[in-house]
Amino acid sequence: NLRKTIAFLKGEGVNKIIIIGALPNWKLSVPKIILTQWTKTGEIPIRTNSFLDLTPMKINQSLKALDLEERVIFISHTDAMCDEVACMLTVKSQEKLSPVQWDFTHLSSEGSIWLIDHFKIEIFQNNLLQ
Repeated sequence: NLRKTIAFLKGEGVNKIIIIGALPNWKLSVPKIILTQWTKTGEIPIRTNSFLDLTPMKINQSLKALDLEERVIFISHTDAMCDEVACMLTVKSQEKLSPVQWDFTHLSSEGSIWLIDHFKIEIFQNNLLQ
């Protein structure tokens, strides 16, 4: 139905359509993953692929293809938060590490601030608002 929605919006004269992809999803809440890894290693992890649900990444790949086919703008949370190996678990906030998400899929306050700052740069560098 996304293609139909895009066609409808374009038919109504909407020239710029921005689609925002899914966040990384986890099979265990992020704070529990952090605790599990800290218990094993004695260090608070910055990134991991343990307990990562790959479904949103596959969906984002489809949305990237749609970006090219339909000439819409796609902004990817997973591109911002993940590399080829792992996704972010923590962000540095006020000189301490904080969970980027507070459960399986929802951003923490610190994670939201980090992501907004990241996307602010992308949006303004690429003039996505004009």
